[in-house]
Amino acid sequence: MPEIELAAADGSGRFGAYVALPKTTPTGAVIMIQEIFGVNRSMRALADWVAEMGFIALSPDLFWRQEKGVQLDPDAGQAQWDKAFALMQGMNQDQAIEDIQRALAALELYSGPFDGKGGGTTAQAVMKFASANRRTAPSLSTGSPRELRTFAESVRRGGSRDVASAEVAAASQADLMRVAQAQALAASLAAAPVATPDNADALALGQQQRIAEAQAWTVADQAGTAAAFQTYLAAWPNGPNAAAARAGLTKANRPAPYSLDLLSADVRNVVDAARKAAATANQKAAAARQAATAADGLVNAGTITAANGDRFVAQIARGAPNGVGLRVRGSGANSGDRYRGELRNGQSVGVGVYEFADNPGNAGSRAARYEGEHASDAASGYGVFAWRSGDSFAGNNGGGGGQARGVLTYENGQRYEGDMSNGQRDGVGVFWGSDGAVMQAGRWSKDALAEPMKAPAAQP
Repeated sequence: MPEIELAAADGSGRFGAYVALPKTTPTGAVIMIQEIFGVNRSMRALADWVAEMGFIALSPDLFWRQEKGVQLDPDAGQAQWDKAFALMQGMNQDQAIEDIQRALAALELYSGPFDGKGGGTTAQAVMKFASANRRTAPSLSTGSPRELRTFAESVRRGGSRDVASAEVAAASQADLMRVAQAQALAASLAAAPVATPDNADALALGQQQRIAEAQAWTVADQAGTAAAFQTYLAAWPNGPNAAAARAGLTKANRPAPYSLDLLSADVRNVVDAARKAAATANQKAAAARQAATAADGLVNAGTITAANGDRFVAQIARGAPNGVGLRVRGSGANSGDRYRGELRNGQSVGVGVYEFADNPGNAGSRAARYEGEHASDAASGYGVFAWRSGDSFAGNNGGGGGQARGVLTYENGQRYEGDMSNGQRDGVGVFWGSDGAVMQAGRWSKDALAEPMKAPAAQP
């Protein structure tokens, strides 16, 4: 469908308008007033749809004095909405009405002055139509072509023309007969007084503002971000949803659960390092499980039973378990413990999975499993410990129960992030509640808080 240009009534330039023409002889004309997104794809599609019903549809560009040819997409993100509201706020209402009057004149629907005051002709025509037909004006989305033709002719008679075609008059009579047989809708409108031009303009402007405010709040509420609430408040500081927007802004600016912003600088640095150690530990645990799977899948594995009763089913090189394989403790306090993973000369070296049996060596710790790095036949480096209680630790264990740093997660959802020693909280760290709130933070000694952290910087 083509676009045309119209000369502005005030002589300031020319503006574009999208025009959709019917395939048959037009039975009326409709001005399609753009939304805040300009004469975009949706507006043009709506104009095409109206044209299919036999009307000339014209949609003038009302933002042209700021930017010509605006076509925004409300589904393309917050930036499009921000620009739309900025254009709406920058639009001169009187000049926009002048442009609409100019477009109406181009369709021979208006012969009054181009004064930007609107006038009440259309509003009066709507009320007269409602009174004559005992119903509201038909909606573009639900009205039949015949109803819309009837309404269009009513507007024309109330505007610059007085004569209706015989075809439209016949259609009007048919519609009146059908409406008389249907249920009367909005009977109260029949007795309502016709609004004066000034009141009609005020009501229209008020409705436009209410719609814009509601759209702005919907976008902010759905986004739920600080930027979205700030955008709403900038445009509607005293709007009906301003209190809700301020509450949402406060909530959005509040640090998230387990946020480093809740910690003082000294604790924050250690906790950040602990989280990085936990991430590395989980990577090593994944590699350990892969090595265990490779050990389980050996086809031509050798079997060796050591002097201490340990039994190996593994790759054999130079007369000893080297490569990947299985080791089962055969005697002593750790009898029944299993290791699957990388081996060097019969010792766990590299990455693998160690499973603790129910034996005297495990009676105190009640450990269940370790996945991660090993050195010198012991857990050492980055890995993940799991206990039968449901607790777990991911981090750098330092080897042999010495110094460690990482994340200790408890079965009840609470967790500790920071330094540890010999399985106890020792050094700098934070103890979180299950809801992500700080319970205790600072310097720890022998599993107890020895020096609380300084208060973090106040949050906005």
